[in-house]
Amino acid sequence: MYKIAKELGPGNYADLGTLLGGSAVTVGIAINEFSEKSYLYTVDLFDLYWDTEKDLARSIPDKLSNFFKEKVKNVTLKVCKEDTSTVGNRLEIPFNFVFIDADHSYEACKKDWESWSRLVKIGGMVAFHDCNILDVDKVINEIDQTKWECVKQIYSIKVFKRIN
Repeated sequence: MYKIAKELGPGNYADLGTLLGGSAVTVGIAINEFSEKSYLYTVDLFDLYWDTEKDLARSIPDKLSNFFKEKVKNVTLKVCKEDTSTVGNRLEIPFNFVFIDADHSYEACKKDWESWSRLVKIGGMVAFHDCNILDVDKVINEIDQTKWECVKQIYSIKVFKRIN
């Protein structure tokens, strides 16, 4: 994630399924090093699906916001406490990178792909986490290869670059 963000440069980034914020922090630190302002959208329900530790889940947005204010000052963090595809459908801005790691059901993953991939600029990337899960893999197998190229796989993460 760090290398991808460094390669793609300043711009808009999204972390779908933020959970505890590890991916968001990794991307944020990478893009913080650029002189131009960048934006990172962290999108998660932050409590509705967690069976335990609801207080921890609810505290993540504030913890992330505080971390970014103190340590990642050149990145504006946009915390979205709602369904990932709803946010993607509402936005109309170009993204450098989108990390899809929210609901791993086929239907939800497909919605995330459809709502967010349209926002990724040519040369930008989308990564799927947990591509070893059958429903996620099914979505990946449906990607239009005239528009997207699989550029790398690192363990259970597959990265696609928009080529058209």
